[in-house]
Amino acid sequence: MDYLLLFNMANERDYSLNQTGPKVQQLLDAIQPPIQTVQPAGGMLPNMVYRFGVLEEDTVFDTSASSETSIPNSYFFTFETGATVPNIQLPVIRGWNKDDVPVFEPNTYYEIYIIDGIGSYVAAGLTVQAN
Repeated sequence: MDYLLLFNMANERDYSLNQTGPKVQQLLDAIQPPIQTVQPAGGMLPNMVYRFGVLEEDTVFDTSASSETSIPNSYFFTFETGATVPNIQLPVIRGWNKDDVPVFEPNTYYEIYIIDGIGSYVAAGLTVQAN
């Protein structure tokens, strides 16, 4: 859907961007991808958000489920590592931004972005509180 059209629809007389209501929520739902918490058996689907939480066992992230080649596919997923880092296998892609391939560390939060075969990531250490 065209973003200008969404903006114009959201600014109709009864539904400004500063108000809430069913029409505004419908517009937000149209532009926000759904959030998934599990990887489908055939692999991640493009143009969705995946939040996996703490990875406690070996994980293979698979992006081969899409056969759509007429548009750039994007993948966005997040996860955390605990005190012990499991074996994590990322999708085979064309390359990583600035050749910066992720190296996984304990107690770290990761956001992985793959757009049209090029990957980028953000990592942030987590504060672990002693009991």
